[in-house]
Amino acid sequence: MKFVVLLFVATLFFATSVLAQVTSVQDGAWSSPSTWSSGVPGNNSDVVVAHQVHIDQNDQCRSMTINASGNLLNDGFTLRVDRNWTNNGSYIDTLGTINFETSFLGWLFGGTRTISGTNNFNNVNFTLNTFNLNGTTTLRGVLTFGVFGSLNINTGSLTLIASPDYHGRIGTVNLGTLNGTITSERYVGRCNEWSWYGGPFDATLSDYASASGGRMVFTGIPGSVAPTFNFVNAYFYDENWSSVGYTGYVIPSNVSDVVSRGTGFWYWNSDTVYSSGQSSIPQMWKMSLTGTTDISSTFNFSVKYTNTGNTAYDGWNFLGNPFPGTLDWDAGAWSTSGLDGALYTFNTCGQSYASYVGGVGTNGGTNLIPSYQGFHVKAIANSPSISTTAGALVSSDAALKSTNLLENILRIQLGQDEIVIRANDNATQVFNPGMDAVKFPGEYARIFSKNYGHNDEYSINTFNDSSAHVPLFTRGSGVLFFTEMETWESRYDLTLEDLSTGAMYDITPGFGIQYNNSDTVNFENRFVVHLFGGSELGLNEQDLSNEIKVLYDDTQLVVKSDYFNKPVQVQMVNMMGQVIYEGQHTLNSSGFRLERPDQVMILKIMDEKMNYSTKVR
Repeated sequence: MKFVVLLFVATLFFATSVLAQVTSVQDGAWSSPSTWSSGVPGNNSDVVVAHQVHIDQNDQCRSMTINASGNLLNDGFTLRVDRNWTNNGSYIDTLGTINFETSFLGWLFGGTRTISGTNNFNNVNFTLNTFNLNGTTTLRGVLTFGVFGSLNINTGSLTLIASPDYHGRIGTVNLGTLNGTITSERYVGRCNEWSWYGGPFDATLSDYASASGGRMVFTGIPGSVAPTFNFVNAYFYDENWSSVGYTGYVIPSNVSDVVSRGTGFWYWNSDTVYSSGQSSIPQMWKMSLTGTTDISSTFNFSVKYTNTGNTAYDGWNFLGNPFPGTLDWDAGAWSTSGLDGALYTFNTCGQSYASYVGGVGTNGGTNLIPSYQGFHVKAIANSPSISTTAGALVSSDAALKSTNLLENILRIQLGQDEIVIRANDNATQVFNPGMDAVKFPGEYARIFSKNYGHNDEYSINTFNDSSAHVPLFTRGSGVLFFTEMETWESRYDLTLEDLSTGAMYDITPGFGIQYNNSDTVNFENRFVVHLFGGSELGLNEQDLSNEIKVLYDDTQLVVKSDYFNKPVQVQMVNMMGQVIYEGQHTLNSSGFRLERPDQVMILKIMDEKMNYSTKVR
């Protein structure tokens, strides 16, 4: 019975797939019937282009043949092609998409298709189709794979090309396969300074030099153009930093050393390299590496954890994007164990360490990891692991940039460095994996935060808003600038305390403060950010600002209410959360008096039904 059904389905499929060749008869638009021998092509049409034809609408056809006299132009539309693509003429596409997709029956019974000739595609998708690539193909946009989409690179070649204006890459993958060797290009437009790299294929440092057209020049390394030069401009990294030196960075033994797929390395970008043979090297150049990439298997990164007792330096692993495309750190395709959950990269032009975790980034850090990007993860437990599949690839191109605004975020900038503090009811006073990011140790750091009683140094510090007193450590003089205050709920009140001068400042949108510190080497706990409001009001929190009035004179506070006449418990709490005064008073229209504090404090008024607090000074 199954055989009969399959035979009937197959007969129906082939019966409805009637060959209908449509050939161009003159130059013109795809949508114009006069361009074609028998009207505008349809989904069962075998199209032959023998003239100059502009694709001016989204459409589909059965197969495509471009004759030697043909010129097919795509002005930014999607053309779905079921079967073979043969190009003996010219195909020009800078904005469009070719979607090699068929029906389920077409995939089941249609066999393997071919792409032949010299083709310069923009975007290409493969879904429910298996194609053999036999010609020379370049792609300047994004290559995606839908369900059961497959590409075999046989006698042909595929190059993901790049320039200042575009970047060929692999995008989203959904049960797709890619077999064969590809060439992946990455355009580099970085500033003079250190940068983090990591390629999608195994390659030596010499390969990187060749791949950059001589723009990536190594010095101070055996086998390089200047092996005895006293400046080493490339380093590997060893997580067991205590065995190789305090920083963990390792000088390569030779430029023939292999940078394995998924591994990062540190390189000094410079427009003037000693003994390079060039007077100036533009920092606008292209890398091009060739290799194989498996988009159907899990990639396991090599990570480890060595506990030396120095938590700030232990556990750092230097990795690289193992795919010629953009990875999404938030994608469900990642699997991790024993890591802190944050992503750490480096902003070359700003010379600052970027971090990202839980939807928040600092110094331009985001959830996107572009191709050829090196990055760090931090292990915090024995036997750590991290792996991903091509399911983490996204179609968007990536560069370091700011994230969208989220709720209860305070971004604090000092020079080219920045940190974030934020409130979350699920956070604790210790490190919160998946919500916090530590400060990457290094000479470019200017500011970090801590939690009282704990030694972790944070770039992103998430705290429970019931205990929000966050010390800020700064290095050198500068201007602290506060942004994203508009993301805070109205019930919150933030204050900055300068521990050196004793001054208190309300943190409002656009607030900034200039300060001086002659020590440019060591960090100083110069400031504290205090948060008031939030959950400190308790489960029965109430807005009683209209019912309870606080009046001031030179020496006293008068607290009164025309709405209540009852005994209440009263506390005065300083910025460190310490209870300075506690007593019982009667809250009524006559009011009660308290000594006016000489510093900012929180006045708390409570009974079994009321829990009210306000800032007083």
